[in-house]
Amino acid sequence: MKKRVWGLLALASVVLVGTNLAPAATKVQQQGTDYLIFEAEDFDSDDLNDPDNGFLVISPDDPQEIILHNSNPGTIMVPPPSSNPSGRLAILDQEGGSDFTDVLTYTLQFETAGDYYLYMRYSLFDLRGLIDNTYGNEDSIYLPVYSLDEDPTSDELRASREGFVAFSSNVDGQQTLPFDGCRIPEEPWVVPDDECDAEGLRGATQFEGQYHWQRSQFNTLGTPVLYSVGDVGLAVDFNIASRERGTSIDVFVFSQNPDLTSEELDDMIGLGGGGPGVEGDFNGDGALDTGDIDTLTVQAAGGANPPIFDLNKDSRVDASDINYWIHDLKHTWIGDANLDDQFNSGDLVVLFSAGTYETGASAVWTTGDFNGDGMFSTTDLVAALSDGGYEAGLRASVAAVPEPGGFVLASLAGVGLLRRRRTH
Repeated sequence: MKKRVWGLLALASVVLVGTNLAPAATKVQQQGTDYLIFEAEDFDSDDLNDPDNGFLVISPDDPQEIILHNSNPGTIMVPPPSSNPSGRLAILDQEGGSDFTDVLTYTLQFETAGDYYLYMRYSLFDLRGLIDNTYGNEDSIYLPVYSLDEDPTSDELRASREGFVAFSSNVDGQQTLPFDGCRIPEEPWVVPDDECDAEGLRGATQFEGQYHWQRSQFNTLGTPVLYSVGDVGLAVDFNIASRERGTSIDVFVFSQNPDLTSEELDDMIGLGGGGPGVEGDFNGDGALDTGDIDTLTVQAAGGANPPIFDLNKDSRVDASDINYWIHDLKHTWIGDANLDDQFNSGDLVVLFSAGTYETGASAVWTTGDFNGDGMFSTTDLVAALSDGGYEAGLRASVAAVPEPGGFVLASLAGVGLLRRRRTH
């Protein structure tokens, strides 16, 4: 068995040198699902922007001073402490962010073909002035129209404005206007939360940092934002462009379901009451099983950081959450691909039978992704062997997690040696 482990490590080290890895920031759809979720602030690139114009990442934990429109001179602090973005972060189109001032790019990878509707969780900030009590100057962006990877700033779409998508002030049938928030119409600042509540200024629904859902629709065309996805397993760039100041976006959801409710969407991103009753039981079947850990690894690779998967509460979904699920909830080893509570040769058979090793193909826990990067590579083997559970039996029966044995450490050193030799 020692020779087998050494052989696997040596092979992995050789293959790694020439492998092109997919971008870590790619948002990858979980296989077998009909939706893809990602946070608005998790963009891959920000073009055309300068510090005072276009999109800005905002958080209620660190409000930013935002300049108001010159028709209502002054500044406000955005967002207020009572704001409720998922993950405590969102994006805001600043006062200078008019037509095509800024473009954000998100790299997506779909695993299920079909037609996808776009839902967005959004808020609106009145940066032009509250004189007319509407959000008519703060409620839109540009999106691709005819295909997911279309450039919304192309000459054709700039001329036609067909990509114009507006955010409604109507939330669940109730019109929500600026005076429903904690703002004084004559003054450019926010009323403190305690004063707002004491004076009864806070409406049943509001914007100004409170986020709501909407299924998107193109204004000019009068049709839903709908994209057909045929090619799966490939990374594609999805771009949005600025149109009007004061628009804030929290979460994007692509779904084949055209009729999702706000409650269902909240549950999908971990804000509703539909989360797991047992910690780590994401599919709600009452057990901690391969379906749950596969889902967690997909979410870690996707980069959207849904709060429901943030098990260690550090505002990220990554390898540390995978380790928490495996060690603290399931009480097994990194490398236990089949979740039989042991890491042994049976797991190696499962892993290499899947055919995902160093191929660049998407992987989950049961096919070798132990660190949440979406693939099965040498780093996953190193993580598994370093955990000290190979042929050690049940984790619960081991008094302390052993350090990697001398042979394993020598093997890891051998991997480094092979890499150094190939560089000469």
